[in-house]
Amino acid sequence: MKQVAAYLLFPLSLLLGTWGAFFALDAKLSPALVSGGITLVAFGVAMVFERWLPRIKRAHEPGELRADLTYAGITGVLSDPLAHALVAGLTTYAAGLRGGSWEVGLPLGVLAVVVLLVHGLGDYWAHRLSHRWEWWWKLHAVHHAPARMTALNNLRLHPLDYTLKVLFGMGPVLLLGFSEESVALAMAIKGVCLAYQHADLDLRHGPLNLIFATNSVHRWHHSASPAEGNRNFGGVLSLYDILFASLLLPAEDAEPERMGLFGDEHYPRHNVLRATAAPWCWKRCVADPPSQG
Repeated sequence: MKQVAAYLLFPLSLLLGTWGAFFALDAKLSPALVSGGITLVAFGVAMVFERWLPRIKRAHEPGELRADLTYAGITGVLSDPLAHALVAGLTTYAAGLRGGSWEVGLPLGVLAVVVLLVHGLGDYWAHRLSHRWEWWWKLHAVHHAPARMTALNNLRLHPLDYTLKVLFGMGPVLLLGFSEESVALAMAIKGVCLAYQHADLDLRHGPLNLIFATNSVHRWHHSASPAEGNRNFGGVLSLYDILFASLLLPAEDAEPERMGLFGDEHYPRHNVLRATAAPWCWKRCVADPPSQG
C-alpha cells in the first residue's frame, strides 16, 4: 500500500486539487477563497501523510515546532496578504493602461498554464538572485536554516524575502492582466505543488521530476553543500532549471549528506526574532547566539 501511495499521492492530489478548483470557480466561488482553500487542504493532507509515509522521521529539535508555527502564522496571516496587496497596488495603474482583456476565447486551463509560466520565470530569477546577492541571501537564510524539510517549514520565510518573491512572480502576472479565475486556478496548482515540495514524504515521481519541482528535486536545493544547494531554483516547474542549466536530479533514493545553511553554524535557526533581525545585525546575531530556543 505504501509503495502505491509513494507513486500516486502527489499526482492524485494535483489532479483532485485542479479539478476541485475548476469546479469551485465554475460555481462562482471567490477566486481567492478557491486558491487559498485548495492550498490549505493540500498542506493538511501532506502533513497527515508525513506521519504514515515519512522519508526521514525524527523528533523535533528544541524550538523547531514553535518556530515553524510562528513563521507559518507570519507568512499566512501577515506576509501573504500584505505582499499581494502591495504588488497589486504597484501594478494596478500600469495594468489599467492596456484597456481591455486579451484573454477572450481562451480556455481557463490554457490561461492557468500561461500564468504558471509567467509567474514561474519571475519566481525562478528571484530565487536564483536570492542565492547570488549577499543582502538578499541574509533574508533568504531563514528558509534554508532548518536541518530537514517538512511541509510546515515550507512557510519559514522572512517577510521581506517573501515580498520580493511575490513582486518578481506575481508582478508580471498582474501587469499582463490575467483574469482572477485563471490566476486562482494557477495558484491552486502551485499550492498543491508547494505542499508536497517540502513534505517529509518518501515519494517517487519519475518523469514528473522533469515537469514539477517535487520534493525529490527540491531537497537538493536545501543541501548544505553549495554545489548542490545552488541548484533547482524552480518554485513549481522544473522548466526554467532545465532551460538555465541549474537542474540537479540524482536518483530518487539519494539524499543530501546534510541539509541547512552553507555555513554560519551558529545561525539562530529556531529563534524567530533573532533570525528575522539577522540581516541587519548579521555579525552579532549569527555569532554564537546564547540560545537556539
